[in-house]
Amino acid sequence: MDIQTTALLRNKTPKTRSRRYASQIDSYRLTGWLNSCQKQNGYNGVVRLIQDIKRLTKMIDPDCISADGQWHCGLNLPRRGYSLREWSAIFKRICKELKRHKVFPQLTTFRDGLWFAQWCSNSRLEWLSPKWAECREWTDRTRTDTDAVVEVVKVATNGFIDKIRECRRCNRWFGAGLKSQVFCSLDCQRKHYWSSSSWKAHRRSYMRRYRKIKSLPNVK
Repeated sequence: MDIQTTALLRNKTPKTRSRRYASQIDSYRLTGWLNSCQKQNGYNGVVRLIQDIKRLTKMIDPDCISADGQWHCGLNLPRRGYSLREWSAIFKRICKELKRHKVFPQLTTFRDGLWFAQWCSNSRLEWLSPKWAECREWTDRTRTDTDAVVEVVKVATNGFIDKIRECRRCNRWFGAGLKSQVFCSLDCQRKHYWSSSSWKAHRRSYMRRYRKIKSLPNVK
């Protein structure tokens, strides 16, 4: 007996689960920090780092690697049509921001024959205390801009940096599930569409037709 049949027998409607994408699962710690720490020191630096990595991701050519041993050794060169000066400036800015943060690796759990590790902020004294192990929610430990930078690097290396976006309606940060997604929710999408000039013109035309039909003698 399937779930829908069971729900109908119990006079209940089956619960529908919203689809979760890998980019949303992988970036919820970062987006949570971005939405709650706008006034914190380092917020602008984290946002600028995300924008720089996204810009550099669009610029680089995956089949052409730089051989410059001084600065760009191993970095992909820009595609045709992009500025070499901008490519170099963005890469230097990313390196400068990353060098500003100090982190250390921490082994966390051991499952199925594998150790799990995470990078911890060196600027937070609570990492030196054994009490940090009692914190089960990562969101409680994603407090400093260094923690957020670690999450940015993790999202970038997993290939989801382009999915970190700011909602066009409410300016909330979210992990997009689709390439075309620019709103954090359906509610923001509807409000944005309802506030557009095309929708207002359509609504005015609809209401004129509606009032005209209602004014007919045979229409109740």
